[in-house]
Amino acid sequence: MKIENSKIENYFSMFSSNSKSTHQSKTTGFTLIELLVVIVIITILATMATVMLSNARAKARDAKRISDIRQLSTALEMYYNDQGYYPTYITANTSLKSPDNLTTYLSLIPINPTSADGNCPVNTDYAYQTQSNNTSYTITFCLGNSSGAVSAGTNRMTPGGVLAGAGCLPACTNKACGDNGCGGVCGTCEVGDDCTANQCVPDSYTKLLLHFNNATNNYVDSSPSGKSAGGSLNGSNAVSKFGSYVADFNNYTSYIFYAGSGAYSNYYADTDLTPLTKTYTIDFWAYNTVWGSNGGIITTYVTYPPNIKDGWYITINNTNVILGDATGAILSWDSSSLNLAQWYHFAFVGDDTKAGLYIDGKLKAYTAANRALTGGYRLDIGRIESAKWIPEGYYSISVTTPGNSFRGYLDELRISKGVARWTCSDCTVGTQYFTPPTKEY
Repeated sequence: MKIENSKIENYFSMFSSNSKSTHQSKTTGFTLIELLVVIVIITILATMATVMLSNARAKARDAKRISDIRQLSTALEMYYNDQGYYPTYITANTSLKSPDNLTTYLSLIPINPTSADGNCPVNTDYAYQTQSNNTSYTITFCLGNSSGAVSAGTNRMTPGGVLAGAGCLPACTNKACGDNGCGGVCGTCEVGDDCTANQCVPDSYTKLLLHFNNATNNYVDSSPSGKSAGGSLNGSNAVSKFGSYVADFNNYTSYIFYAGSGAYSNYYADTDLTPLTKTYTIDFWAYNTVWGSNGGIITTYVTYPPNIKDGWYITINNTNVILGDATGAILSWDSSSLNLAQWYHFAFVGDDTKAGLYIDGKLKAYTAANRALTGGYRLDIGRIESAKWIPEGYYSISVTTPGNSFRGYLDELRISKGVARWTCSDCTVGTQYFTPPTKEY
């Protein structure tokens, strides 16, 4: 049989081409098993990276907690060195300042980082609590993992260092006072407040309480009776004490008044506010910007022909601080050492037979011959008024002058009837008898 050479060559050429193509397809692709192996490896690496990142973040949060507590502890020690006591309470995300607001020990009290780590409870702030009449403190905090010498779990910082494994973690979120679940309390209320449903509320002795937290119509009474006011008063945030605003009395025509009801109600007294018994407390924060010759803070005092006087008053100027009535001064103190543009806490306290004037908690003036604060006319805040008698039985208010008015800012004004909030036993002038309030009532 004769086969042509050209056909044989074509046949082997085709076979060789098919074989080469099949070989190339096997060497340039991946099998299903190879792809699955690669996917598993990538998944493992991604999981490991996620776990490592999560652990790193948890360690970073714990490191911040340690840093926060040490920073806060340092600020508290500076406060103690200056004041001789630790603050009654501190509030997260606010500054730690001296009672006179002149020294800042910590610009921002830290907040516990989120999320909770390890076995730590969620949504729990650092828990600060004073002990032994403000001569010691604890700050309770929780770590997810140990960090240096500080163990994982609940710990407490004290003036002497960290106490590890402190056990119970107080539950004080959104609580101003009351049981913390660990045999202690979440906080203490200011003098004059009761702890109700874990919040501090004014007690029944509080007859007028002005926080001055509004930009306009700044005379909302937060006492249990919620009194209505007259007059005109705006708020200011040019300076601050506790709330968003303070009462702005820089315009000498600004004032507010609280009066009784019935005929001529704008002139006669609210009997909750005047007369007061011989046991009372009138306290507020004041910040003078200009000295007035009289500087009327509070008054129910009126004069009318023929030389009849009635009521009581409080004035602050650069000569004297006076609590007086129709017969003269009950308490008087030389105020020449007071500064403009500085907050001071004033407390006028009658304790039956005796009365005292306290400035920033220190007794400045004292009398053992106390008198009840009498008077039947409305209570004005921010000025002293003269008046004249009208046959119908009320008085008309004369035009206010700058000298009669208080010029500056007020905050946290409170009148309490039937209780002496602060008292002295030996009543030595110049002695510190109490710590001024460090927050709103």
